Amino acid sequence: GRFSIVTAAIQAFAISLACGTLLSGLGRVRWLRLFLVIGLTLVLTVVPAVGTKIVLGWAIESEYTGDEAFVNRHLLAVPVAARHLEKRPVSLDPGSLGQDRLEVIQQRGSLRVGYEPDRLPWAYRNDSGAAVGFDMEMANQLAKDLGVDLEIVRVRETDAPEWLATGSIDIVMSGLGMLPRLSSRLTCSRPSGDLTAALVVRDHEQDKLSDLQSLQGLDSLTIGVPDKGLFVELFSTLLPKAKLVPFDSPRTFFRGEMEDVDAILMAAEGGSAWTLIYPQFAVAAPFGNKIQVPMAYGLPDGSPRWESFVNSWIELSQRDGSSDLFFDYWILGIDPVWRQEPRWSVMRDVLGWGKEEAQ
Repeated sequence: GRFSIVTAAIQAFAISLACGTLLSGLGRVRWLRLFLVIGLTLVLTVVPAVGTKIVLGWAIESEYTGDEAFVNRHLLAVPVAARHLEKRPVSLDPGSLGQDRLEVIQQRGSLRVGYEPDRLPWAYRNDSGAAVGFDMEMANQLAKDLGVDLEIVRVRETDAPEWLATGSIDIVMSGLGMLPRLSSRLTCSRPSGDLTAALVVRDHEQDKLSDLQSLQGLDSLTIGVPDKGLFVELFSTLLPKAKLVPFDSPRTFFRGEMEDVDAILMAAEGGSAWTLIYPQFAVAAPFGNKIQVPMAYGLPDGSPRWESFVNSWIELSQRDGSSDLFFDYWILGIDPVWRQEPRWSVMRDVLGWGKEEAQ
């Protein structure tokens, strides 16, 4: 602006005047005083800058702690007695296999829940080694409503039908998509929610890969897809030019082991959670919410009472608000009102008023 122009003019005049004085012999340089002025200028410039950096570094937390939102998270509701099993539970004997699974659970006094690995935020282990997540919260509530204890064990989707059929587990709860291939191998409950198709990309490419028309115009595009086929058929129709590379676990992409892959296809709900742990990645939503797959729980065949109970229980949890509460907590990262810290207050935090009543 005008001020900078005036300042530049004054500076140019001062330099010209000093140079002219020295060249004409009318002035001389006092080196000691010059060095003192230069030193004083450096002190007045550097010391405040360094001091400001130290103070701001102490006052402002700059270390990334977003991953702690999931790694340190525990169940929202009071947990029932639970055991985390490291190996496959013993199968039921032939006599028990002839019973409806609801009767077996009540007689045994425990509910056996299987969950898939790498299913953040539906089911995973926190820093304490406990199985947590949206579906583990639901499993805890299901066991509580049944009046039984909880037994939790990891199981791969390929093994789940056989484990259910032999009675090693009673239900699979880990964000299963109701795909035809899965539904043909085991009984699925009524939908417990939805999974929304999205891409997880490197953070600096989020804008470029968020527009569907731009994606369709790319001649070279490599997408990692889950080997279980979630969203893959619809995705292939929308982006026929894309090269699809199967992956078993999204960790391979996040750890930099899929350098030639531009993005991976997964549920937006799960992808958002993974990007908290790996903040150099982001979720791109080129499909909006147009591509969704219902989510359900896996049940054993031939147990109509158990299937009816689970379906009724899911409907009740959706109607009484508990499912929404758990969704907000585990998927959206919103703490319920009673767990939120009150706003800072001079009267309470400085003067201490009202703290006695709160305690």
